[in-house]
Amino acid sequence: MKIAIKIALIWLSIFDKQRLLFKTIKPLNKYFRWFLYIATNIAFYFFISFLTRISTNYIISYNFSPFVEETMISLLMFFKILGIVLMFGFFFLEFLINFDIEKYQKQKEKKENYIRTNKLEWWRLRNCNWFLRILIYTVIFIFCFLMLLNSFLLSAQDRPLDFVAFGTFLKQFLAGYVIIVMFFDYRFVQRARNKVLQIPKFEIGEQV
Repeated sequence: MKIAIKIALIWLSIFDKQRLLFKTIKPLNKYFRWFLYIATNIAFYFFISFLTRISTNYIISYNFSPFVEETMISLLMFFKILGIVLMFGFFFLEFLINFDIEKYQKQKEKKENYIRTNKLEWWRLRNCNWFLRILIYTVIFIFCFLMLLNSFLLSAQDRPLDFVAFGTFLKQFLAGYVIIVMFFDYRFVQRARNKVLQIPKFEIGEQV
């Protein structure tokens, strides 16, 4: 039930943020609502199939190269399937009929404000787990390495390449980078993370 409610809430946040559609169908009879769910999905399926067929015929008649033609048709099929899957989420609105959305929205806004106030956003480095932080540090190192390698290769225009000297410099750079990253992570990230762990989590009501 909770999963179905979450799917319905996600669907609402994408296609019906103002909840105009939901407010329209909520007072209707249960069986009529189910008729609308089924009829809408069937109509959408035939509509998107019709559009896909027309688009496919147009692509074939335009004489694209085989690779481009297959790619475009594959993309059409992908968007067709994606549209059908997203439209299927319309069924899940039924799980929100007896759900207090207004209360949920207020709790959600409080949670978002709580996260902003305490700087608990997922993208902040101090809120990332150790694996993600190592991945970020590695990506930064690879970027720096590619810049150094590019500079080294460009220097070949002036003098012969000295791979031994470059290797020595690279080892020194790697050692220095690791030391700096370890100091930075311990001095700033770990201490800030310890403070974050002391902040109680904001939980939305049990019914969500």
